[in-house]
Amino acid sequence: MAISVKQKFKAIGVILSVLLIIAVVVWLAAEKSTEPQFENKVDKLLFDTDNKSPKYIITLPDKTRRDFVEKNADNNEEKADKPSKAYKGDLSEEDIRLRELVNNTPNLSKLKDIVNPLPLKYIETDSALSMAEGEMTLPKISEDGRKPWIEYAAPAKTVQPNFSRIAVVVKNLGLDRRTTRTVVTKFPGEISLSFSPYGNENKELIAEARRHGHETYVDMYLSSRDFLRSDTGPVAMSMTSSQDENKQRLKKTVSSSSAIGGVVVNPGVADENNRSRLQELFSEIRNMGLLLIDATGENGVQEVPTAGLPRQKADIVINSDFTPENIRRSFLQAELLSQSKGMVVIAVEPKPVVLMELSHWINTFSPQYTYEEMKEKNITAIEKPFALIPLSEVVVE
Repeated sequence: MAISVKQKFKAIGVILSVLLIIAVVVWLAAEKSTEPQFENKVDKLLFDTDNKSPKYIITLPDKTRRDFVEKNADNNEEKADKPSKAYKGDLSEEDIRLRELVNNTPNLSKLKDIVNPLPLKYIETDSALSMAEGEMTLPKISEDGRKPWIEYAAPAKTVQPNFSRIAVVVKNLGLDRRTTRTVVTKFPGEISLSFSPYGNENKELIAEARRHGHETYVDMYLSSRDFLRSDTGPVAMSMTSSQDENKQRLKKTVSSSSAIGGVVVNPGVADENNRSRLQELFSEIRNMGLLLIDATGENGVQEVPTAGLPRQKADIVINSDFTPENIRRSFLQAELLSQSKGMVVIAVEPKPVVLMELSHWINTFSPQYTYEEMKEKNITAIEKPFALIPLSEVVVE
């Protein structure tokens, strides 16, 4: 008996449906077999590459990372009935070391906000101290001779005669908003702040810093000594570019439409071979009415003569070896130097461990009591006679 066309199509439809069902089953089985398996929620957060949740990374040795996470995971329901050595208190030396590492990880949120900070006179730029050049707004000396580094400075701080003065600048700010705001709000106004020209929100952050009493500056980058490992970016002063190009880079560096008092020179190539090139750039900085802080940690920049440029060299520069021991050693060195010189300048990077150690250190400084107050409080000795001052008080023209 002949099969009708309608029956043929019906048979074909059934066959296609069966094939489709088989294909779906095979695909689901393949997906299940290739999907990564995680023993707990913490593992999934840390090791699932498809997980889009933000990750706060602590680098632990690969060999022990998974074991450590498993032993210390919170809400690990699967292991609740199977207590490990960690829960029994029988920790290995490696477990103890790793737990201490996590517990000692700097937590900037623990720092307290500064109460009732005193804002500076100028939060934004003074039109008389700036000029337009194309799309840039550059600092300048006003028609009546006022200079940005003086006008944008904090009021002079009174320091007791028996106290040594310490100026601290935190540089390379503006690249991370959260860290920058932490420094702005949780450190006293006497701490000066320097912003990277590569920051996207510098105008807003600089204004907030000045509302909290901080003097504000901008970082000046030199050519990296090893550009393959450390690229200082498109506005770094290049010793292979033309001098006109370097002057344009300098202008882009200081063109922030914000109240900045000068530049903080970061480490880089600054030797006798390019001394004349740097001298021209430093003259440009002087002619804009800005000061210069040499935070290179070397002598090259300081050896560039520039008459009339307000400048100072940082005595202590914390650019590397960000271990608590090294940082504390640097601060101790600063104490000794300030007692012998009467003043010391420190430049630091905004690394969490540096900021935590800095906060702890400056909070050990003794209050500046008057003679009458010391007599009233029966104070016979001053343990830490150090006073914080802004950068504007350490420069020499």
